[in-house]
Amino acid sequence: MDSERRKFLVGAGAATAGAAILSLSSGLLTPVSAQAIVGNSSATSSSSSPESTSPTAKRYAFVIDLDTCNGCQKCTQGCQTEMQCPPTWGGEVGYAGRQAWIQVFDLGNGTFMPVPCQNCQDAPCAKVCPVGATFYSADGINMIDQDRCIGCRYCIVACPYERRFFNWEDPPVYADDANLTYSPTTNTPHRMGVAEKCIWCAHRVGQGDVPACVEA
Repeated sequence: MDSERRKFLVGAGAATAGAAILSLSSGLLTPVSAQAIVGNSSATSSSSSPESTSPTAKRYAFVIDLDTCNGCQKCTQGCQTEMQCPPTWGGEVGYAGRQAWIQVFDLGNGTFMPVPCQNCQDAPCAKVCPVGATFYSADGINMIDQDRCIGCRYCIVACPYERRFFNWEDPPVYADDANLTYSPTTNTPHRMGVAEKCIWCAHRVGQGDVPACVEA
């Protein structure tokens, strides 16, 4: 199974090439530098009114240069610092004891492949969610609304990239987050009994910045 998964990930990664964000609008692909974002990002959905599970015409793409990646895992570290990823539980694959929302696979022969949420078009995770907790933001980013999530874990089973995690216990709440109002754009404060994943740092993209892993 591990061998087949690796072949699948390698095939999926072959279509990617500098960690950058590209804006796809009306079927046109506009290249940008590794430190830039094209287009203004409108506000993502509030937890009280999530968008439809169908993506809009405006979409972002994640581009990773596999010839440049040396497996340093700075992207994973940057993600965990920015998103305060919860600890791993129940056999989840993690990094430094925390959920690896972007996992770096060692393909051998000095080749590595970072895998964040693939933000699938017509995503299986969104299709199986019985309560609409998995949805697309106005910018076409696949999100999770923890206020709606009932913890059924159908989305975790449906994800072919294993990029979804489940909080089996109460995650630690950091002092800076203790008084925050929950928002799907950050998934903080984290809570028990819900699914989590990479959300492409929607709060940063919404301000015209790059995701934390790109910056790292």
